[in-house]
Amino acid sequence: MFSAVARIERGPVELTVGMAFERRFRIFAINRRGIVFDTRFAPPIKAESGAIIVYLLLEGTLRWSDGVELVGPSLFVMRESDFEGAMGSRGRVFRSWGTPFRTVELRVQPADCAAEVAAVPAALPLDGPDDPLVAAGRLYLHASHAKKGQTVIADLAASYLRELERRGVLAADLASSIVHDEGVRGALWDAMRPMVETFGADARQDELVARVGWGARRVQRELTRIAVSHGVEWIGGWRDVVLRYRVRVAVLLLSSPALSVSEVADAVGYGSVEAFAHALDACGLPSATEIRRRLLGEASAD
Repeated sequence: MFSAVARIERGPVELTVGMAFERRFRIFAINRRGIVFDTRFAPPIKAESGAIIVYLLLEGTLRWSDGVELVGPSLFVMRESDFEGAMGSRGRVFRSWGTPFRTVELRVQPADCAAEVAAVPAALPLDGPDDPLVAAGRLYLHASHAKKGQTVIADLAASYLRELERRGVLAADLASSIVHDEGVRGALWDAMRPMVETFGADARQDELVARVGWGARRVQRELTRIAVSHGVEWIGGWRDVVLRYRVRVAVLLLSSPALSVSEVADAVGYGSVEAFAHALDACGLPSATEIRRRLLGEASAD
């Protein structure tokens, strides 16, 4: 298992993501304060993922564009394409907010998900905030956000997966698929981790080559093999991935009036407001000022 924790804390704003990547699943444990996520302004992927997200909303609110609203604690499933987009566009969109806003998002292949994926996501049964599944999700989230917690994250992920399987949400024993020793590829991940932990703000492939000490062709070959073996080859090449996720994080930060546009640009590694503007344009998005105006205008109605 490859794991890392990425964090941005500036004034009243916090974004922390504990992430774990395995061959049959990926988990993102998210804690947000003072910011809003609106998928209208999240650059969609150019390909398409066929995966399913088992979405545990611990705290906060998520509202779909058709008005369906879910409040934590809540458990539901959605297509990953509803989150990431597909073929450069989006169908349904949603907006999520809350202080704090906390989720555990498990991404699996359809064959490993026993829950029905409906056109309109509906909450699956939970026994309130004391439900064992909610407790397992909270425990995993807190550990995944701590540096020391990375040593036990595989065991806590296994516990969470087994609880989902016991509930009939998962159709397979994914916990037994966890790999504890990644061997040579673990060295490549160790070299990548600092870039992942800054949400790609300093992600440069030549620096990765220097850190791991391999040739550029070997690095590219191993990155491709990891993507294929983990079922994420659809995310695109290095430049597309870095651009898309830096911009996604930047748009999240724009939803806070406490941060200036230049502070947002700096937080995600752009050397100037102009460079940030170019990145937004490359993703087909409006200007930072316009994105902020629309996000803040709609936040007042939430």
